[in-house]
Amino acid sequence: MEGMIDALRQVPVPPGTVLLTRFGGAGLLLRTVSTTVLIDLYLGGDAAPGWVRSCPIPFTPGELGRLGPVAALFSTHEHMDHCYEPVIQQLGKAAGTIFVGPERSAVIAERAGFPAERVHRVRQGDRITVGDIDVEVYAFFDPGSPESLSYLFRTGTVTVFHAGDATLDSEMQVIARRHRVDVAFMSLARRAENFRGHMSAEEMAEAAMLVRPKRLVPMHYDLWEVLREDPQRVVAALRRRTKAITVLPMAQGDVLRLPDA
Repeated sequence: MEGMIDALRQVPVPPGTVLLTRFGGAGLLLRTVSTTVLIDLYLGGDAAPGWVRSCPIPFTPGELGRLGPVAALFSTHEHMDHCYEPVIQQLGKAAGTIFVGPERSAVIAERAGFPAERVHRVRQGDRITVGDIDVEVYAFFDPGSPESLSYLFRTGTVTVFHAGDATLDSEMQVIARRHRVDVAFMSLARRAENFRGHMSAEEMAEAAMLVRPKRLVPMHYDLWEVLREDPQRVVAALRRRTKAITVLPMAQGDVLRLPDA
C-alpha cells in the first residue's frame, strides 16, 4: 500500500496521546510522543496451500526503518503471522530495538539473528516497561498455541489491550477488575473446517462483556481469505448485549488517536 508509512509519519502525536494503527491481521503499531512499539506484525504473503492473504501487504520489511526508531517488537505467540522472521531480522539490525515474547517466539527471534541480549522472554504475570509504556502480560486460552499471550499497554491515561489469538476465556474478567480499558483488539474469524482459533462474532461479544473496554476493535478477520469475516457481525452481536461498548471496525492503515479530544 504505497504511501502508508509517509502518511503515518505526517500524523502528529502530541504529548499525552497515543496513536494506534492496524496493519492487517493482528499487526498493530502503538506510538506515543517518545516510544513506538509493534505487535504481531506480519508482512508476508500467502502461507500454506489454501491460506491466501486477503488484504494487501502494507509495506516490506526493508521499509521498516522509515517508521523511525522502534523500541520493541512484541509477539503474542510463535505462529508465522504473529512472529514473522523477515520483520524480526530487519528490526534486529536496529541497535535500540528489543524483542518481547513467549519462549517459542524468543527461540524463533534468536534463530532469525535477533541479538540474544535484546530478546526478552515473558510469561503470564510478567511486567515490562518500554520507554513511557508499561506492559502487563496475560495468558488466556488459545487452542492453537499453549504459550499464547495477551498484552495490556498503559501509558499516561490510556490503556490498550491486545488479545493476540486468545479465544473466549472467563478469566478475561480480570482485566476489567484491574483496569478501565480504552480499546481492546481481539481476533475474529469465520469458522472453517479443521481450524480452531480466534473468536466468532458471538464469542467476541461475550469476551467484550468480560473485558469491558470503551471500544472494541475486531482484528485478524482480514488476513486469510479462508477465515475472512464481517466485523459488522460483532457490531450486531454486541448491540444485543450492551450499548456501553463501541465496536470500531478499523481497516488496514486506519488510525485511532487516544484519549478522546
